[in-house]
Amino acid sequence: MGTFCSHWGSPELQKVTDALQAHGIQQTAIHKHLLSHKPEVWWTHIHAMGRDATAIARSVRAALDVTATPIAPVPAGPAPSLDLDTAALDRAMGAKGTNDGGTDDDAVKLARTLREAVAEQAVTPAS
Repeated sequence: MGTFCSHWGSPELQKVTDALQAHGIQQTAIHKHLLSHKPEVWWTHIHAMGRDATAIARSVRAALDVTATPIAPVPAGPAPSLDLDTAALDRAMGAKGTNDGGTDDDAVKLARTLREAVAEQAVTPAS
């Protein structure tokens, strides 16, 4: 599962969508966070499954290749320092974050499955 985000206008977004679908990559959501943002920034959430992670990566790369998004190599060396009290963030989140290229990245594990959580919710019939 992953997310694309770029300054894709509608024509480029359609090319990305076509390339993803041609390579069997499912899109689970396409949306904007800010409707009037200029230039447009579209988020495309993707999902792919399979035993060959390299093939999936090539499929994702094929979608990026139809865009004007430059692909730069990942810089070597340590991540930039964070000007944050990450220990306080870790305590507040209840999980240890990591420095992901200069961004504090936190992941938490659910205590139960999503299916269990949803099953406990009362569903009110539409009126």
